[in-house]
Amino acid sequence: MKFTTFNRVLWNLKQFDTIGYDKTTKTLIVKFFSGEEKKFTNISEETIFEFIIAPQKEQFFYDKINSKVLN
Repeated sequence: MKFTTFNRVLWNLKQFDTIGYDKTTKTLIVKFFSGEEKKFTNISEETIFEFIIAPQKEQFFYDKINSKVLN
């Protein structure tokens, strides 16, 4: 799995800055500043692309990824 770390200041991140994605298994891992890691399965590559280019990454995460998994 490859990980990407976003610039906290540039993206105004308060919760997390590192994500990892495995396109074979469609698994996303989000590493939070608290040390917690959350794993999400069945996340499409299209959703990950949208996440990476989203100007409000935390809002996108909570609206499009976290909320769908919890519902």
